[in-house]
Amino acid sequence: GGGARGPRARSGLRRTMRNMLRAVLLCLVIALAAAAAAAAATDSVEVQVEVDEFAGLDDYVAAPAADDPAADPTPPRPPSPPASPRDPLRGFRGLPRTWEEAVRRFWPDALALLFVLIYGAVFYHGRGNNRLIAQAWMVGLVEFLQSQFAEIRPAYAGKEWDGGGLLCPVSPHEFSSFLSGRRNCSGAALSLTLRHRQDLFGALLSPLLSPLVPLGPRHDTASFEIVLPETLDLPLVLCVCQARDAQAVRGQLEDVRRFTGVLSFPRLGPELAVMAETPDAANGVIQGPVLQALKSMGDLLDVLHITDQYNGPVLGFSKAPRKVLRMVVRLPMPWGNNVDAMMRAS
Repeated sequence: GGGARGPRARSGLRRTMRNMLRAVLLCLVIALAAAAAAAAATDSVEVQVEVDEFAGLDDYVAAPAADDPAADPTPPRPPSPPASPRDPLRGFRGLPRTWEEAVRRFWPDALALLFVLIYGAVFYHGRGNNRLIAQAWMVGLVEFLQSQFAEIRPAYAGKEWDGGGLLCPVSPHEFSSFLSGRRNCSGAALSLTLRHRQDLFGALLSPLLSPLVPLGPRHDTASFEIVLPETLDLPLVLCVCQARDAQAVRGQLEDVRRFTGVLSFPRLGPELAVMAETPDAANGVIQGPVLQALKSMGDLLDVLHITDQYNGPVLGFSKAPRKVLRMVVRLPMPWGNNVDAMMRAS
């Protein structure tokens, strides 16, 4: 019994000592806080007494007598009272009083504000211009697209767009739509990639640095990606592009680089380059209406790519298709009669 009570007694003693130590520390903290408050109150009282009772005493003592001939006839100017801590004009006493002083002190802030205003104006103006271009392009082709496809719905990254219109604004310079309902076609993705008119840096630096560092697309382009059915017999890789861009296109498209070579195709002229596996494959595709459409496009055609080895995603398809017809054309600006050429190529 005694052995059991011993540990409990020692434990109770330690707990009591801890409580006493906490009480002592709490008393010390309270005493220090009270001393600090008393000192602050004493300082404030001393300052108040000095300001209220002795303000202007030196001027009164130093003032000369009235009959002193050397005395100044003008009375001494009373000292200005100290500013109150709650003076409502206290924060405005340091403001400049002239335009010259304001320009000298705040010209960096003015330049920063001017830059922000210019950047915002360029952004909203450029975004609005891109939307107008996309809408005008869609209005010019909507009748033709409706005659070729049963459904046109705006979409982006596999999601539906409920903001109205036939084009989904993916970004201030990108617009997309999905087309479906046609034989020998599983679906088509339509994308517009416009110049970065909303970007102030791109508008200023693109003409200077675009030959060295691309800051965005140099032309407004429309891309058609038509997914062909897997049951379609299409053992073919073919590409048509501008002759000056042939090497760059071959570097971008792996299947064109692996399976094709640059062919001589006089019927299209020297401006366009044809790359196919064999001349017979090129002659079998580029004939009749296709040949006339390519001729009518001229410089508006960027690339026409037909392949059964496609390795990229297509808007509206969860699984990457293999058989794709892809065409990229430049938007004619101004419109004029070039819309007819785009419709024939589409």
